[in-house]
Amino acid sequence: PHPMRVLVLHGRLARAGGADQWLLAHLHRLGRRHDVLVAAEHVDPTVAAGPFRVVRVRGLDRRGLRRSGAARALRALEALLDDHPHDVILAHNLVDPDLLDRIAATGRAALVVQDHRFFCPGPGKVLPDGAPCAELPGPACAACLPDAAYRERVTALTRRRAAAARRMAAVVVLSSWMAAELAAAGIPDATVVPPFVEDLPEVPPVRPPRHHLFVGRLAEHKGVAVAVAAAGRLRRPPARLVVAGDGPLRDLVGGRAGVEPVGWVGREELGRLLAGAASLWMPGTWAEPFGISALEALLAGVPVIATPTGGLADWLEAGARFVPVGDAAALAEAADDLAAHPAAARRLGEAGRARVRERFRPEAVAPRLEAVLEAVALGPPPRPG
Repeated sequence: PHPMRVLVLHGRLARAGGADQWLLAHLHRLGRRHDVLVAAEHVDPTVAAGPFRVVRVRGLDRRGLRRSGAARALRALEALLDDHPHDVILAHNLVDPDLLDRIAATGRAALVVQDHRFFCPGPGKVLPDGAPCAELPGPACAACLPDAAYRERVTALTRRRAAAARRMAAVVVLSSWMAAELAAAGIPDATVVPPFVEDLPEVPPVRPPRHHLFVGRLAEHKGVAVAVAAAGRLRRPPARLVVAGDGPLRDLVGGRAGVEPVGWVGREELGRLLAGAASLWMPGTWAEPFGISALEALLAGVPVIATPTGGLADWLEAGARFVPVGDAAALAEAADDLAAHPAAARRLGEAGRARVRERFRPEAVAPRLEAVLEAVALGPPPRPG
C-alpha cells in the first residue's frame, strides 16, 4: 500500500474493552507504514505511546441524544479537518449523527461500527425473554423500551445514525453477523475485519487448573449476574471464578463466596490467569458483536463457555461449549463437566487454538483494514458541497 495520511476519529481512546483493543491493535500496525493522527475527546493514561500522534478534540464522544453542545462539537470537527490534511478518515465507533453527517460529506471516510446503535435502539438485539430480536427499529421496540417518548427519541436517533452510515465511503464491522444486521437496516456491503490476536507472554499451564475465568466489562449485558450465580453452583474443583474487569456491577462481584474480582489486567497478568483457567466464561445476555476475549483464551488453549448470540455464534465453532442465555445452572454444569474431563477440555482448547492461529493472526487480518483505507483514499474525489 502507498503511504497515507490517516486521520482517526474516536471518542475515548482507552484499553477498557474489545472495541478499544481492536482499534489499538490496528493503530500500532498502521502507524508503522502510514502517517496516523488520532483525534479523541478522552485519552486514558493507560494507553501506551505508539507509532501514531494523538490530539484531543472536544465533542467526539457525543451520543446524539442531547442537543446542547452540538454546534460547538461541529466547529471543533471543522477546525480539525482544516488543520490536519488527510487522505482518509477512519471514524471509529462515533455515534452522533451530526458529526457522522459531516464526516461522510468528506467522501473520504470509513466508519467502524462496533455495536448495535446503528440498527437497534434497545439492549442489543435481544428480547426481554432472552430470545434474539429480528425486528427493525419501530413499533416492535416497545417490548424493550416501554416509555413511548424515550422510545421515539432513541428510535429516531438510531435511524439517523443508519442514514449517515449509508453515506460513508466504506463501513467496517468485526463479524459477518454484524454485516448482516447492517444490511437488514439498509447499510449493505460492510467489510468484515475481525480482531486479531498476538501471542500472550509465555506462561506454563497450571495443572490442575485453579479457577474459571470471566474477562470483560462488569455490565449487565455481559452476563455478570449470570456468571456470579453460576459460580455459586459449581460442584467440582476448581470451584472458583476469577473476574477480570471493572464497571457498574463491580459491587455485585465483590464479597461473593467463590468469586475473586481482580479488576482490569494487563497482557502479562491475563496470560497468568489464562494459564490457570479451566474455562473462560462469556455468558452475555445481548448479541455480542464479536467477543475478543474468546480469541485470547483459545490462543492459550483454554476452552470457552458462551451463549450462542450475535458474532460469537458467527465464528466460535471450535473450542467452545454453548449454553442458553441467562441460564446459570447450565453454565455451572458445563464448567463442572470440563473440570471433570481434563483431557477432553484440553482437546477442545487445542481445537480452538488451531482455528485462531489459522484465521485470526495479524498477518491474515491487518491487511484487510489497510486495503479498505487505501480504496477510500484512492476513490473518486468528493463532490463539491
